[in-house]
Amino acid sequence: VIEQFIADAGMPVGLMHSLQEMPANLQALSQSASLVWPLVMDLMQDKDRQRFEFGVLPESLRELLQTMKAPLQPVVHCLDKMSDMLQKSLDPNETGDFQREVAEAWQAPVGIMLARAEELSEALSWIAAEEAEGELPVARWLSKRPYGDDWDISISASPISVAAQLRRNLWSRCYGAVVTSATLTALNSFNALKWEAGLPDWAVYERVASPFNYPELGQLEVVQLASDPKSEAFESDVQDWLKEAVNPDEATLVLFSSRAQLEATRDFFIRDWYEHLLCQGYLPKGEIVRRHKERIDDGKGNVIFGLASFAEGIDLPGEYVTHVVIVKIPFAVPDDPIQSAISEWMESRGRNPFMELTLPAASIRLIQACGRLIRKESDRGKVSILDKRLVSSRYGQLLLDSLPPFRRV
Repeated sequence: VIEQFIADAGMPVGLMHSLQEMPANLQALSQSASLVWPLVMDLMQDKDRQRFEFGVLPESLRELLQTMKAPLQPVVHCLDKMSDMLQKSLDPNETGDFQREVAEAWQAPVGIMLARAEELSEALSWIAAEEAEGELPVARWLSKRPYGDDWDISISASPISVAAQLRRNLWSRCYGAVVTSATLTALNSFNALKWEAGLPDWAVYERVASPFNYPELGQLEVVQLASDPKSEAFESDVQDWLKEAVNPDEATLVLFSSRAQLEATRDFFIRDWYEHLLCQGYLPKGEIVRRHKERIDDGKGNVIFGLASFAEGIDLPGEYVTHVVIVKIPFAVPDDPIQSAISEWMESRGRNPFMELTLPAASIRLIQACGRLIRKESDRGKVSILDKRLVSSRYGQLLLDSLPPFRRV
């Protein structure tokens, strides 16, 4: 590509040195990248994901990634300068270094190469860095991902908290801020928000009562099925309960925590509810909502089977939803690498990640899911939660106490 650019555009004086060095720098990058593959293959050991404890990479991999930064920096610099020169050549008010035809042909390809080089530089700065003693760790992990008909391995890194960045770049700079949401509290406390968002000590917190008269508008039922959500029999028990308790001639939203369970339940009901069932994953979200409303407007019933994205941001007021079914307490996926890294860090400091992290997050998701029912003051309906841990576990009452005060059944 660089040779073709030189053939088309010539060798501008301002880029001569950088362009001459570019092939050698790209060759060095390619050689280092070729050595990364066998190393990460060995680290994966036939697993789909490998997370590094406290975000510490094996020294051999970290050093190899560090070596890529030296040849990458001049490549980014050269492409950045090329992009600016090409842009200037397209400006009729500027005197550019390239003919307009050349600038038009090369502006987009060079812009794409620059974006990729900058992304690689940013990624390496996170992946190959070492945190100082006492700093929050960065979660780092390897994972397999589909690549055409085969698979590839991605190396990922993410900070486990953005609190410090928000304190530095937002809260310490703004004159004042009002932060509002229906779900700022978790377990009736602002503690989780304060830690995650890095809110300053001088922040003032206020809970405003909802205008909805929840006891009059809706009811909440915790269904105690025979099996526990961790049991193999739970899926069958859920299907049996849905068959008895859900009326397909009405408007119902059923929220699952697992795609596999959603699909298995769909297979169970698809024959009997064929004209009354819309499922996430089989149609786009917007199309599901459109068809659902159309069926309700036509006086027909409909049932939506959805996952987490249907538990928030979906507005189905009035007769569009009169029954919300929540299959499980929406705990985070246990193998999420970032959540695992946060839990690991908390435990190392004698803290309880379940009570400080997992349970508050589940509380917010549960509130959001219940919030699909009452969208305006004239709405009516029922929420059913099919997870008996809400009444059988020590933490269940904490979750129940944080939900809207529906009339309990």
